[in-house]
Amino acid sequence: MKAVQTGQKIVISLMVISILLSVITTGMTYYLYNQIDQPSDAKQAMFQGITRLVITLLVYHFLYRGHKWAVWVVVILLSLAVFGGVAIAFFVPMSGASLAIYMVPLVFFAGMLYFLLFNGPVKAFLNHQNAAQTPTGA
Repeated sequence: MKAVQTGQKIVISLMVISILLSVITTGMTYYLYNQIDQPSDAKQAMFQGITRLVITLLVYHFLYRGHKWAVWVVVILLSLAVFGGVAIAFFVPMSGASLAIYMVPLVFFAGMLYFLLFNGPVKAFLNHQNAAQTPTGA
């Protein structure tokens, strides 16, 4: 049971950090568009960020409840983000602070991918949650 509790803490921590990254990214994008005097793009970026946040919250709700499809949706999206991010890092010239700012979410997403796929306590927690969702005797 200790593995389940540890897995629960890890899953909650990963989801909270991911949601915070999404909120910070949306806020920064909105701010930067307003700084370069493009308020229509800022509104579009805010709408896009809020829509992404709502979808993220819905998928994370089902992930926390242990639904296998939600786990795979998150794994596939994280894989695309990591592979795309690595490709961009190789082909777009970045250096110094911009590279560091770019790499922080990329490393976090790679770590989250690792935890969802290979971490024993996380697997135990998600399996425990999934078993609680499955009706018995069906």
